[in-house]
Amino acid sequence: MVPRISIAVTSFALAFIFSFVLVLSCASTGDRARDEARRSLLVLVCKSQCTVVLNLALDACDGKLDGVREVRDHRGDVHRTTGAVDIAAGADRKDQAREVRLPQRGGGSRMSTTHRFAIIGLGRFGMRLARGLAQAGAEVIAVDIDEQLVETIRDRVTLAVSLDATDEKALVAQGIDKVDVAVVGVGGAFEACALATSILKQLGVPRVISRATTRARGEILSRIGADEIINPEAEAAAKWTGRLTMPDVIEKIDLGENHSLVQIRAPGSWTGKSLDELSVRKKFKVNIVAVRRLSPDSKDGGTYIIDTPLPDSRIEAEDLLLVMGTNEAIEALPKHNAARK
Repeated sequence: MVPRISIAVTSFALAFIFSFVLVLSCASTGDRARDEARRSLLVLVCKSQCTVVLNLALDACDGKLDGVREVRDHRGDVHRTTGAVDIAAGADRKDQAREVRLPQRGGGSRMSTTHRFAIIGLGRFGMRLARGLAQAGAEVIAVDIDEQLVETIRDRVTLAVSLDATDEKALVAQGIDKVDVAVVGVGGAFEACALATSILKQLGVPRVISRATTRARGEILSRIGADEIINPEAEAAAKWTGRLTMPDVIEKIDLGENHSLVQIRAPGSWTGKSLDELSVRKKFKVNIVAVRRLSPDSKDGGTYIIDTPLPDSRIEAEDLLLVMGTNEAIEALPKHNAARK
């Protein structure tokens, strides 16, 4: 840049001297045509030299501006590299989500087909659900407006973000519109739960499951688009009712009105007898679907084999039976600790 300025100054000085000499020589010679030619040459020289000086000055300025742009671009690159999360979040936290973690979970998935779940609301229910799905090998996006709750679960799930679930733009920015299932577990504010449910359905989420604490709220959520309604408290109460009234029932699945599939401990009076001898279907009006039996070579007590029962299959003391029938028939079955006959 310095040589360009020196050249410009030198050129201007030479042009000035040349022009001055030309002016002195432009004294009237009496020849009008010759005088006009000299004046035109003087103007042309002045213009050309001014143009050269101006161009060189502009080139020098452009060099400075290019340097400024390079510095500014470099600073911008550094800012984008070191603060990608903040840039993605934006200045207004109300409109944009602040991403807390975005690694991909390692290890093999235990699900045949990986599904993506969004758990919105990290209370006791949402927190346990998110952890359970992640342990099963699913991709889980955990969402809550409370940053402390997000930090608590960020190492357990695929992605944990702090955002307002009623902000449509924030949901889309985090890819929640691309999940297979969204569970809205916001239990405190029903308005937020209802609005989040409606937005998720408008975004095209195939399956939206919403939490409701009352039957009326569940009806409202169903009308605004929720595919399923969940009430953890009511379901837990129903489960414990069954376990208290039927102590031998370990798990229960309702198949329809008054019909269930249950897992029970084998009644003590059945030990050593075959199904043909017991006549379970005829006497007790139930069907034994399968038998879960402890493997003989099991050391930790947690490995079971599932045996399809045949008429000559005999029941052992520690067997677990999968039984299907009416609730009354299941309740009438002999107890696990009943005395052998």
